Amino acid sequence: SFLWTAIVLYELQKGSSSFYSPFLKLLPISNVSHPLLNDTYRAYADPATLDRFSRYDRGTIYNRVYITELPKYNPKLYSAQYFNDNLSDWAFQLMSRTYTVNIPFEELQSIYPDIQLRSGQDPKQVTPIRVLMPIYSFLNHSHSGIRLAGQCEDLPGTLCFDSQASMKSNRSLSANFLQHNIHDLVVLHGTSHPLNNPQYSIQLEFKPPSGFQMDEKKYHLLLTYCLRPHSFFFKQPISQTVMACARGYHMTGAELARYEKEGQWNGEVLSESNEEMSRQFLLDLFRQEYKKYPHHVKDDLKLISEASDPAVKHLISTRVLAKRLLTY
Repeated sequence: SFLWTAIVLYELQKGSSSFYSPFLKLLPISNVSHPLLNDTYRAYADPATLDRFSRYDRGTIYNRVYITELPKYNPKLYSAQYFNDNLSDWAFQLMSRTYTVNIPFEELQSIYPDIQLRSGQDPKQVTPIRVLMPIYSFLNHSHSGIRLAGQCEDLPGTLCFDSQASMKSNRSLSANFLQHNIHDLVVLHGTSHPLNNPQYSIQLEFKPPSGFQMDEKKYHLLLTYCLRPHSFFFKQPISQTVMACARGYHMTGAELARYEKEGQWNGEVLSESNEEMSRQFLLDLFRQEYKKYPHHVKDDLKLISEASDPAVKHLISTRVLAKRLLTY
């Protein structure tokens, strides 16, 4: 995040000579502090939103410390007019307008000749690169119609849209709220999914069950299906990746040996007992998380209708969506 912030500020400092100048000039630069620094707003936030904000706030503080050191290190290259606290926070927020695309290394090297292959690396191997996508700022948010689908599978470095309606010349392109989970959306963008959006997710702590013992064999297995074992994104219906991770947690020694003998496991059902334990594990996880939301959905919907402050509406909407998903 520090490197990204420094790059954005360096492009801003370049002025009209920057490739991104037309886009950066359109963005409002505001010194308004984040609403969740205010106790009045924090009272409406659910636990997951507050946790996400604490990580976001630590990131901005970390950035400020190092960004403000750059002009001292090289004042000719880094001007204090741009590398300061206020602009550091602003540039950090622009990470919400970035997208990860997979680009073949040889194509990346044609743009940046100084980048070298690692030992044994295939030049045709794709490399994930986080890039600034100005188009995000010009897309309306919608969960229907012509939506941003993500990177095109057969065209590296490009974005594809899918359509749930007939293509017409007057139809606008949209993004499904940048495919963020609800807590990222409210913290990073200050907005929320509409309450009728069927496509949203929440992030939960996804710790192994009690008594679980990790060994090298299980580690490599879980690495395939639990890319981030400490947390996971849940949405309706529960994805096969999440189910596979839960099954892997409850895999017996005999099932692990069978997987090794066959050479692969695609996350499918292992046994009736494993499936029962895996589903109970997820159910207990949902119940545990549900207890963190003491507010009734009916009462929250009334608060949303009565609230005049958009920030309050978005924070309450976020906890309504979380509770609805946890009752799935």
